[in-house]
Amino acid sequence: MKGIKTNSLAPVWAKIRSFFDFSVLSIDNNGKKLTFLALFIPKLCELLFSKLTATFSTLLISGYAENAVGATTSATQIVSIFTIILNVTTVGATILVSIELGRGDRLRAGRIVATALMIIMITSGLVSFLLFIFAEPLLIMLNLEGDALEYGTTYLKIRGGLLFLPIISGFLGTMLVCNGKAVQTMIGGMISNALNVLFIYLLLYVKLIPDLSGTAAIAVSGEISYLFAIIYSSAVFYKCKCPFVLKPDKRFCGKIYTLGIPGSIASFSYNMAMTLTVSFIGAMGIVSLNAYSYTNNIVGYAAMFSSVICSCVSVFVGRYVGRGDIVAIKKVCRLMMTLSMAANTFVSVIILIFRKSLLSLFTSSEEIFSMCLVIFAIDCLIECGRGIVNIMEAAMNASRNVIVTMLSGIISAWGIIVLLSYILGIVLGLGLIGCWIAFAISEWAKAIVYLVYFKRGKWTKQII
Repeated sequence: MKGIKTNSLAPVWAKIRSFFDFSVLSIDNNGKKLTFLALFIPKLCELLFSKLTATFSTLLISGYAENAVGATTSATQIVSIFTIILNVTTVGATILVSIELGRGDRLRAGRIVATALMIIMITSGLVSFLLFIFAEPLLIMLNLEGDALEYGTTYLKIRGGLLFLPIISGFLGTMLVCNGKAVQTMIGGMISNALNVLFIYLLLYVKLIPDLSGTAAIAVSGEISYLFAIIYSSAVFYKCKCPFVLKPDKRFCGKIYTLGIPGSIASFSYNMAMTLTVSFIGAMGIVSLNAYSYTNNIVGYAAMFSSVICSCVSVFVGRYVGRGDIVAIKKVCRLMMTLSMAANTFVSVIILIFRKSLLSLFTSSEEIFSMCLVIFAIDCLIECGRGIVNIMEAAMNASRNVIVTMLSGIISAWGIIVLLSYILGIVLGLGLIGCWIAFAISEWAKAIVYLVYFKRGKWTKQII
C-alpha cells in the first residue's frame, strides 16, 4: 500500500519540482555565474534606502508646512510623467542590451549603450528647459492655488529644470544592472541617498544657503545626489569594463524606440491617469490630497518587492530571449509571480495592522486616520494583483511583447482608473476611498488579462 501511495504522489511532486525549478535563476554572464539573488538583494537594499529617504523628505516637508506635502506630490506627479516619456530610451535599450549580452555580442551591446546615452542627453535637456518655463501653468491645471501653488512651483522649477540629472543617472544604473553589477549600483544608490539626507538637513536646518525655502531645499538636495550618482556610475562603468563603444550608431535608434515606445506607453498611460486622478483628489480638498500623499508614501513599501523582482526578471528574461529558451522564461515568470504576490500581500497586511502608528509619523488628523483604514484594507487586494502585473509586464516587454502591455495599460488607465475614480470618488461621493476601489479593479483586470495571455502561449511567437 505504501508503494501505491508513493507512486500516486509522484506526478504531483514532479510538477511541484518542475514549477519551483530554481536552476533557471542562475545564468552565465561573460564567463561568470549571475544569480537572481546577486541582483535582487542589492537592488532591494538600494530601493529600500531610496524609499526611506523619500519618507524622511515627506516628514520634513510636513513639519515645514502641511500644505507643501500635497503641493510637492502634485509636482512630483508631473515629473513622473516626463520621466516616463524620457525613459522610453532606457526601456528600449535595456531590452536590446540584455538580448545582445545573452547572445554574447558585447560590441553591439556597447554601441546600443552609446546610442541610447546620446539620445537621452539631448531629449532630457530639452524637456528640462520646458518644465522650468511652464512649471506654474502645469500645476494650475492640477487645481493648485495659494500657498500650495507657490510651494509646488518652486519645487517643480528645480526638479523639472534639472530633470536630465535623474534621467542620465537612472540610465547608467540600469545599464550596470544589465551587466550584472547590481552590488556596485546598490553602493552608489546608498551613498547618493545618504548625501540627499545630509543636504536636506544642511539646507533646511543649518541654512547652508540662506532664504532657501523648504521645498527648494528638498529639490536641490535630490539633484545633488543625482549628480553624484552620475559620476559614480560612470566611474564604475569604466572600471568594470562594461561594454561601451564611443561611437553612437543611428541604426539602433529605430530599434530602441520600436521596443521602448510601446513598452513605456503602459507606464505613461498609468501616470497620466494618476495625474488626472490627483486633480480629482485636489478638487476634493487639501485633506484628501494630504491623505493621498501620506498613504501613497506608505503603501509604496508594499510594492517594493515586486518592483525589485520585476527589474531582475527583465534581465533574466532578456538573456533567455537572446538564447531562445522559452521553457526557462516560463519557469522564471511562474516562480517570480508566486514570490511577488506573496511578498506584496505580506507587507501590505503588516501595513494595515500598524497603520495608525505609521500614519502618526506624518499627521495627527483623526479624519485622515479613519479614511486610511479602508484604503489600507483595499490596498492589500491591490498589491496582490500588482505582484502579477509587475512581473508579467517586465517579462512581456523583455520578450518583445510590448503591444500587449501597451494596450492593457491604455485601457485600464483610462477605461477603469480615470472613469471609475470620477464616478466613485466624485459623482457617488466616496472620495479617496472610491479612487482606491478604482485602482484595485484596474490592477486585477490587468492581472487577469496577463495570466490568460501567458497561459495561451501566443507570446512565445515574438521570441526568435
